[in-house]
This record gives sequence, structure tokens and C-alpha cells, in this order.
Amino acid sequence: MAEMIKGFAELEPELWVGAGGKGMMLSRMFQAGYPVPDGFIVMPSAFEGDQLRNKAWQQCVERLSRLRELRPDASFAVRSSALSEDSAAASFAGEFDTVLNVQMKRFGRLYLQCFIQNMPKECRYTALFKAWNQCISLQYRDTFAINDSLTGDYLWTNNNVGESISDVFTPLSWSVLRSLDEEHNVIPGQYIFSGNICGRVYANVSLSVSLFSSLGLNLKPILRKMSRVFGEIPEGMSVPVHPFSKRELVKTVLPKIIYSMKQVNEAVRNSPRHLKESPQWCREMTAKLREAQTRDELLRLWNSELWPHNVKAMWSGLEAHAAKMQKMEKLLGKLTLLVGEEDANVLLSSAGNSSKLASLGPLTGISSVVKGELSRKEYTEKYGHRGPHEFELSIPDPGEDEAWLEQQIAEYHKAPLDVQELLQQQRVRAEEASARLERNYPQKVKRLSRQIAACTEGPRLREAVRSEWTRTFRVNRVFALKAGELAGIGEDIFFLYLDEILDWLAGGELSAVRFISERKEMYLKYQSLPPLPSMIRGRFDPWIWQKDPHRRLDYYDASMPVECPDTESLRGFAGAAGRIEGQVRVLSRPEDGDQLLAGEILVAATTNVGWTPLFPRAAAIITDIGAPLSHAAIVARELGIPAVVGCGTATTRLKTGDRVVVDGGQGLIQIMS
Repeated sequence: MAEMIKGFAELEPELWVGAGGKGMMLSRMFQAGYPVPDGFIVMPSAFEGDQLRNKAWQQCVERLSRLRELRPDASFAVRSSALSEDSAAASFAGEFDTVLNVQMKRFGRLYLQCFIQNMPKECRYTALFKAWNQCISLQYRDTFAINDSLTGDYLWTNNNVGESISDVFTPLSWSVLRSLDEEHNVIPGQYIFSGNICGRVYANVSLSVSLFSSLGLNLKPILRKMSRVFGEIPEGMSVPVHPFSKRELVKTVLPKIIYSMKQVNEAVRNSPRHLKESPQWCREMTAKLREAQTRDELLRLWNSELWPHNVKAMWSGLEAHAAKMQKMEKLLGKLTLLVGEEDANVLLSSAGNSSKLASLGPLTGISSVVKGELSRKEYTEKYGHRGPHEFELSIPDPGEDEAWLEQQIAEYHKAPLDVQELLQQQRVRAEEASARLERNYPQKVKRLSRQIAACTEGPRLREAVRSEWTRTFRVNRVFALKAGELAGIGEDIFFLYLDEILDWLAGGELSAVRFISERKEMYLKYQSLPPLPSMIRGRFDPWIWQKDPHRRLDYYDASMPVECPDTESLRGFAGAAGRIEGQVRVLSRPEDGDQLLAGEILVAATTNVGWTPLFPRAAAIITDIGAPLSHAAIVARELGIPAVVGCGTATTRLKTGDRVVVDGGQGLIQIMS
């Protein structure tokens, strides 16, 4: 017998017809990550004549109970719609009962003729159904209530990706990133940099792992490699795996893999040219956008020039360096066995060429301005696109604020050592590590030295292409501001989605402006939430989670008990070697960097390029979010500053003034007082 009950997350393409057009669309929206409340469909095979089968009814009760466990205060809605709802010969609109806002105990079989839907209060949806035992249409007030953890049982992480994209999204910023992510992914729903849990960016780990599993690959080494980027999965937490069918792999995934391979090859081949031409292209496009006078002109610039360049910059930023970084990771493992993790990291740092690392450019550039080697205008042209809010388009970048550079210069003078002195110290450490390598392995040193020299190109290329992706992404802000000007709504434009803006530019109505006030309200609610856990397994409600006095920032898994952490120590990833004792300074944003005193230990939820100017002043770095290949770890290694990253709970367990011992080589923080 055909399957009688299908959840939104479970409805396969071959069952779309049987679910009805609107049931199909809700399931597709749910699987694609749109903010559709969870629910399930009672398929035609669940009925015998006009009666619901006993087995189907039991499955309905079980599913209702699971929904109730996840959200005890939920009400439900049941409405109906026919397979062929309206035709030239007949219409079933309004022919059958509607049931809304009903508690579970009131449901009986007659209410379950078609579809039952969980209705969280904060999502503000109204479901509309027409006719019986097939499906639905959906009307809603769009309040930017997006929580991708509700789309199914997946493992999400914001390690690394949440460092680069650390702000709460506005609708426009998120929708541009989601469009780029859909261009990049090979599996529907495999969001790597646009998974959205209440305005914060997350990556879906489960679908990537599921693909490898379906291909018959051993998951242990894959997860070990992924941990360098996304962090280690906590002990006891498992990765939910989606069992892809061969049909799915062949029809859906294989064409995307072929397309992806083509784009990766082009990104690798064209990266030198892209790095050379991108800055000038961005300056010219910025000028064109500012000069645009009509909707048609702005739309043409987007379609023919700006969006294609966004796509090219994204592929380059994510993939041009991938092969080189994999070689470096392989060599790191080999060196660690020979000389230990500390010396291995020093040998593979960009010591001697650190000033060429793009993520250090904003810092070394300030040093050059102070010494008269670089003008303020030249600094702004080279580094004005870098800052703490690079992927949130509603926030100006440093290049738009003349006072920003002057403030950074003033803060620069507070550091106990010039950045070039720190880099020189790290070069000395690298030379000492090389000498030890030659002394202990004279037969291998020449070959290893060649491999080390080749591999250090990986981090430099990675940081360079990511910088140019950032530069391109910031041009989208210029596009948005011009659209806001032409629409007469100014910076409210950031609370529209990209497709809404493009539809308006193409001659449509700008009807979505009626949602702006509600979207702003939801945006502020998201901003009021504390930092969310680095890893989230399954359905996650931040409004309930934030009330838990024992909540953890390193992970959330409803199926695992919450463990009380050791009160005397913290553990994370070994970011950069070194051991130091000092006083803690907890900062929530880089704009408060003037509070960091020279020699204090900087503690933050996460750091990105916007935090880099603070590093020379810090004795050590501690972050909640991060992994060995995250920004804090890479920059700290280049500067020789001890760092422990990905601690999960550092900002909640440590307070400004606490005294700690940081052991960056072991990933350990000892709390002294």
C-alpha cells in the first residue's frame, strides 16, 4: 500500500501529484528552508472510501504527539483542498469545513481529512485549505520569522561561517546570501553560509555528510577533516543522516556536482586575473550604480554586471584555494607527528610573508599609514571594505566613515608592540622551528621545506580571494541605497528581500513595503537574543532556550542532557601556541575596543577582520566560536599571540577582571579567580 502520511520534510518529488498542488508547494517551501510551520499530509491512500483507515489515524496521533512534545503550547489547523481544486467545469472553493486554532485534544478523525499544521505563535501564519483529502494554500504576514532548525532533524553549526558573517541579518542581506548559496550548493537545502536561525548564519552539516554517506564513503576521516573548519562534534551528539535514494543522487545531485566542478575549475584557473581586476571593477561599478537614474537602468546593471560578478567572486572566495588548503592540512598532520603541533603550526604559518596575508592587511596598513608609507586615501581604497560588519549591507563599511581610520590610528598607538615587531618575533620563532627540524630530520628537511614553501600559499590565496569577495559584496550596498533612493524609502530598502526589489525594478508593485515595520520589529527581537549555540541539533526555540539558566553556548541538542561544566577550566581548540597568565577583558563588539588595555586577554563570542586591530594589544585571545582554521586562530598564529578558540561558553563563564592562564597549544584555559 502507498504511504498514507507524509511530513513536509519527507514528501518526495514522485509523490507531489498525490499530495495536490498546494500540498506539494508547502512541502517544497518547507524543505527549501522557508518559514513554513511544520506539519504533515494525509495522502489519498489513507482513506478507504470516505473513511480514514485505522492505521492512518494511529500515525496521525503519533505525529501530533511529536509536534506537541516539541511545542507544548501549539494550536493546530486543519483545512482541505482537492487534487484538481478548480477547473473549467467545477470549483470546490468553500465546500468543506475549516478548523483553525484548535488544541490537540479536540481533534478527531473527521478533522484530519487532509492536513494538520503546527502553528507557533511567533510565526503569525494563517493556513487556508479548500476541499477534502488533498491540500492547501498559504496566506501569511511576512515578519522575517525564519528558523531553519525547524525544517527537519539536521545538525547546524556557525563555527567559522558565523565568524565571517557575525551580525543579525536584515532581509536583504540574507536573501542575497541565500541566492548565492543556492548557486553554490549541490544538494537542495545544503546551506553552507545562509542557513538562518533567527537572523544568525548557520551551515547545514547533515546534508553534506549525508551525501558522502550515500556515496559509500567512510565518514570518520571526513568528519575529522570537517572539524578543522566547523569544529568538533560534542561527545554524544550524532549527525543526522538523510538517506538519499539513487534516484535523488542521479536526478538532483549529479547535475549540480558536474556544474560545481566546472565552476571550481574556472575559479582556480581565473583567480590570478580576478584578484588583479576585482578592485578596479568594484570602483567602476560603484560609480555606475550611483549615476543610475531609472529603475530600468539599475535593473540592467544588476542583471548584466553586478549579479554575475557576485557569483564569480563567491566561487572564487570559496573554492579557488580549496585544493591548496587541503594539501596544507595533509602536511600539517605529517609535521605534527614529527615535530609536535606547536612547531608544525609555526612552520606552516606565513612567517616571513605575513604582511601579504589579506586578513592582516587592515592592521599592517594602519602601521604603514602611521609611518607615512601609505596615504589615508590609499588605505581606504585597499582596505575600506574590510570591517566587523562586512556581510550586513545595512551597516556602512569603514571606507564610508572618515573618522574610523583616525580612531584606529589612535588605538594603534596604545599597543605595547608595533605589528611589525610582532611579525618579526614570529619570523624568529619560525627560523628556530626550522633549525630544530633540520637538526632532528636532516634526511627529510629539504623535501619538507619545499612542501612547506608550497603550502603556505594556501592561506594567502584563501584570504586574498575572500577579501575580494567581500569587496564585491559591499557593492551590493551601493545597489540597495540607489534602489531605496529611487523607491523613495531610503534605508528601509534593507528590510525588503532581493526578489521583491528586483520585481519592483522590473515594473511591478512595491507592495512589500507594508511588511517593513513588522520586519523591523522581528529584526530587533533577533538582535535582543544572546549569542546562540555554536552547534544546534534538531528543532531549536531560542525564546525558550534563553530562559534556561544552564544553557550552553557550545551546543544544543534536545536529546542530550545538559551537563554542568567544570567550574575551574575551559576547553576549546588549540588556536595558537603559547602560555600566558593575565586578566580578562570581555567585549561584545569591536567598537568597544578602546576598553581593552594593553596586556589584557581578549574574550569575545567571535572575531573577524574588524577585530584584527585589537590583537597586538592583547596578551591572548579566547573565543566562543571558532575552529583551527577560523580567523582568530589564523591571525593569532601569524602574530604569535596565544589563542584558544571555539570554547563555547567563555563569554558567559568569564567576566572582565577574572584572572586566567591561557594555554594556546593545549586549547585549555585555567580559571584562577
